[in-house]
Amino acid sequence: MAKQANTTPTPTNGKSTTATRTSAARQNGQRAASSPTSTNGARKDPHRRGSVTKPVKKTPWTAIISGGIGAIALIAVVVIVLMNNSNSGGLQPDPAKAPKPAPSPVAGSAIPDFSVKAKDGTMLNKAGIVGKPTVVVFFASWCPHCQAEAPLLKQVAADNPDVQVIMMGVYSRESADDIYGFTQKYNLPFTAYTDPSVNDAGKAAAVWGIYQYPTIYAVDKSGTIRDTITGEAPNTRVNELFAKSKG
Repeated sequence: MAKQANTTPTPTNGKSTTATRTSAARQNGQRAASSPTSTNGARKDPHRRGSVTKPVKKTPWTAIISGGIGAIALIAVVVIVLMNNSNSGGLQPDPAKAPKPAPSPVAGSAIPDFSVKAKDGTMLNKAGIVGKPTVVVFFASWCPHCQAEAPLLKQVAADNPDVQVIMMGVYSRESADDIYGFTQKYNLPFTAYTDPSVNDAGKAAAVWGIYQYPTIYAVDKSGTIRDTITGEAPNTRVNELFAKSKG
């Protein structure tokens, strides 16, 4: 009796069909994994790059416009500096550049030469004091003793209308606007003066020998100093100073 032939196919490479199919599936999986896809599942073009901003093409006008902007900025800076120099009301002087005070004048000596300016541009010098009994008050707008004494000065001046009161800001750690605003802030019926510009800051106080604030001088009609007070003083002392200015 003849033997039945084996009908099970045998692969030519000696491997089982199952192994062959597994190998094929792995190769297909590798191809799928290596194929780029977008986040929504669509395939990406491997030759496509991300978006690139193209450089702006420079023209002669680019240089002209850039240069013009720079020139305008420079002109603006120059204008601001010139305005500050011509009207330095809001600028504060450099304390390191303040002039050193001269020796303080004593009773019996003549008042020194000086030049100061009011907010409206009116100038005052030695000649503006001579001929009238005068009380000269040196103050700093930030000085607490000057602030405390302001109402007293107003009261005593009202009782002595024949004595002119000159308020001189020392121009130290303050601006000209601060000085001019002091009399308005404390409702004083006096004109405030200070050095003509920020570059002259402290000159008037220096020639008058001012070391402390407030400092008040009584000056008679001849321009001679009759008395002085340094620091905040009581009512009686301030009244005495006004009386001595009358000679």
